[in-house]
Amino acid sequence: MKIKKLFLKKIPSQKYNTEANHRFNYSKLVKKTIQELQGISTALIYDGQIDDAEIKLLKEWLQKNDEYLYDYPLSDLRLLFNEIDNDGKVSLEERQKLMTFLNNIAASPNSSPTIEGIYSASPTIKFMGKNFLFTGDLMYGPRSKAQEKVIELGGNCMKSITMTTDYLVVGILGSKDYRYSRFGTKIETAIKFNREMKSTILIIKEQDFVNAIINN
Repeated sequence: MKIKKLFLKKIPSQKYNTEANHRFNYSKLVKKTIQELQGISTALIYDGQIDDAEIKLLKEWLQKNDEYLYDYPLSDLRLLFNEIDNDGKVSLEERQKLMTFLNNIAASPNSSPTIEGIYSASPTIKFMGKNFLFTGDLMYGPRSKAQEKVIELGGNCMKSITMTTDYLVVGILGSKDYRYSRFGTKIETAIKFNREMKSTILIIKEQDFVNAIINN
């Protein structure tokens, strides 16, 4: 992927910083990579099956885009191929998992199904002794207001994500900004802990958090 060069006239001493520009455009590059994967997925699943040659092509595509494979949902595909590479053979179960993943990606013309997939559905939220962390801007009000309510109900508020975090609350005003772009660091870390370290952090919508407060 080429990053458009900036030609700075009348400032000959200032060099174009490719690395800085790449970081600035990272979200756009991740979005483009996911869209490319959607196109590939659609082509691979049209006949309802995926053969070894197609799996090899997909693996080669992954290797070319390895920079983005720690961003959800690309990270899930990376983990699937890690399983396959353990023995060098593609089992029927692994082939089915891969087919399911590709179907889900191909069925998402926009990012909503993918984004929705990170949230716990109809979560049971308890406050007493539980650790809460907030990310994004809240419709509920200032983050401090939500934190005060958690403490009032017997919970604890954290400053950063850890393995002991119970709930990561994603603000309504911030959640739309995660569509097709790199998730915030807190969300990325929670997903990584849950998928790779078997933690049990519930990523919940602000609406569910507010409903839990109302029902307490």
